[in-house]
Amino acid sequence: MTIQTDCTAKEWDLILQAPTLAGLVIIQADHYSLLTITRKTFATLGAIMATAQQQAGTELIQAVATAMRTGQAPWWPTEYPRDMVEAHQWALGRCRQITALLAQKAPEAEAEAFMRWLIAIGQHVALIADAPGPHDPQGTEGDARTRLALELLATALNLPLSLLAGPPLDLSADK
Repeated sequence: MTIQTDCTAKEWDLILQAPTLAGLVIIQADHYSLLTITRKTFATLGAIMATAQQQAGTELIQAVATAMRTGQAPWWPTEYPRDMVEAHQWALGRCRQITALLAQKAPEAEAEAFMRWLIAIGQHVALIADAPGPHDPQGTEGDARTRLALELLATALNLPLSLLAGPPLDLSADK
């Protein structure tokens, strides 16, 4: 059973933000080109739905994916940090709030599956590479920042870093 009925509207809204926040943490990892930001944003949306399909047995994930598919959009603040570092910290803080909320409201297995889903989304967004630029001709600095962002996301979600060692869920074909 999902925890939606056990949540206040504000708590459910925070849970609905979670998949987008997972992508946002990765997008904010570096100063990307506008094209890369757009590609990573679309990758976030695609990964949310594709990874949710692969988690068919998890009712909370399905409830969030269904809510998003039917246009139930979470509330986003009108005042959003303009500084990238502050925005990154804000998104990680929201992820920590989600972790605490699910620890209180959801069965442990369902909460862990939800957090693993968020990491899978982050991993897929991280796979979208930025074109090397004049200050980083090999593109390796961005890779390191993206890896750090994934580690920070895993920490905020109270998941072991060893989880990042495995490949992300395969989104290449319907199973």
